[in-house]
Amino acid sequence: MGFEADDGTAAIYREPAPPQKSCSGYRIYKILSIIYAIFFFLVGALLLAIGVWVVVIKSDYESIHDVLTSPSILAITVGIIMVATAIIGVVGSAASKLWPLRIFLGIVIVVFIIQVVIGIVAFVYREQTIDEIDQHLTFAIEKYTSNKQVTFAVNKVQTKFGCCGLNNLTDWTKNRVYACSSGLREACHVPDSCCKTQFEGCGLRVVTTATSTQLEQRDIYTRGCRWQFLAWLENNLDVVGATALGFAILHILGIFVVYMFITKVEDRYRLFKYRKRYYPN
Repeated sequence: MGFEADDGTAAIYREPAPPQKSCSGYRIYKILSIIYAIFFFLVGALLLAIGVWVVVIKSDYESIHDVLTSPSILAITVGIIMVATAIIGVVGSAASKLWPLRIFLGIVIVVFIIQVVIGIVAFVYREQTIDEIDQHLTFAIEKYTSNKQVTFAVNKVQTKFGCCGLNNLTDWTKNRVYACSSGLREACHVPDSCCKTQFEGCGLRVVTTATSTQLEQRDIYTRGCRWQFLAWLENNLDVVGATALGFAILHILGIFVVYMFITKVEDRYRLFKYRKRYYPN
């Protein structure tokens, strides 16, 4: 639009830019995207911490059972990806840049899918642990005297859970050293880790063929480790699975927020493509 100036030359009339709304959809989604990116960072850090925690606490028992490995390693991997991606998301949201936002949205969708997988894997493993525990603990009892790592792991389990053997202390007769026919001093006895009050040689005071009353009087654990160890595994799998699935559900809202903000930024770019003087990016 033009008009004639006082000096006779043509002048261009520029329409003043309308005032920007302080509570526009663009600003709302921008703020929500930044908040979600920060939340995404915190969730990633928490998932990473839980994964590392599970790996650390399972290290004492890895010679017996590694059922926690897959979901915990997945949790660590996803946690690292989420922390790195969240930084991109915060920068992209704050600067209203499309390429970081698109990367952020794409990885959020991938992480959402992976977290669902983590939750499913954790709960599937939970259902498979009973048979696997029987196999692994039986193997551990048989290899107890021939493998130092297994010896340490079994002692840790029996001490922590106050148990002895798989079903009961008579399972130790399956070990070639503790078998009643071994002819060794440990024959028909149990490891020291079966004692409630442990000291060297305390297990040699216990005869596996003794009655329950006699065993209770000798300060020895009589219950097996199967159900105690199973409960411990299930609790830890529940933590990993529930955390992953719980935050995966929250990511649905985050995906919507980031997508809407991307559309707002794209609209803003198109609308003000030729008016950058009034609406700088």
